[in-house]
Amino acid sequence: MTKFRILLAVLIGLLLAGVFWLDLYQYLTLEFYREQQELIQAYVRDNLLLSIVIFFAIYIGATTISLPVAGVMCILSGALFGMVLGTIVISLASTIGAVLAFLVSRFLLQDFVDRHFPKAAQIVNEGLLRDGAYYLFGLRLVPAFPYFVLNMVMGVTHIPVWTYAWVTQVALLPITLVLTNAGEQFALIRTPADIMSPTLMGSLILIGIFPLAAKKLLALIQVRRST
Repeated sequence: MTKFRILLAVLIGLLLAGVFWLDLYQYLTLEFYREQQELIQAYVRDNLLLSIVIFFAIYIGATTISLPVAGVMCILSGALFGMVLGTIVISLASTIGAVLAFLVSRFLLQDFVDRHFPKAAQIVNEGLLRDGAYYLFGLRLVPAFPYFVLNMVMGVTHIPVWTYAWVTQVALLPITLVLTNAGEQFALIRTPADIMSPTLMGSLILIGIFPLAAKKLLALIQVRRST
């Protein structure tokens, strides 16, 4: 491993340690948003563009160092900016962050995997080169692996960066819409009775059934591809 790779690995390790040591992770939770909702929403109303830039930067930074914040940040994006704008913001930020995390993993780990696990790497890479876009689409659409884990795992393969970027952008869009919609409804909760509102309940149901629907869709596509 080159000196620059060692330096980058140490830097990421220090950033992760700093986040948890300083307890910065608490600011990326729904609990913190709920406690500071009025203050945060007022700031967003008065400083919309700056708020988007700050949110964008935080999300990309957190994703690049592989913090597990994707789902919560999608909901927060909907709560802060509404479903439409929130989807645009989080969709772009999630793709950029995923690609950066992917590149970091590739830079730090790909040579190590190729050198020490050549047969396994060859099998995986041959499958990805043959059917990479569809395979990645399935993994993104049906979240069998956490978002941040998949970024790192795919980084050690030889899938092209552009393929990884556009498939990630497209495949994450449906669940992003579901989560930002849930976030928009979450921001409207003011009393316990609001929790039982039809729109919020519908959003929660969508979150629950989305993985099942996506799995069925992929199975149907697979059947058609094999015939």
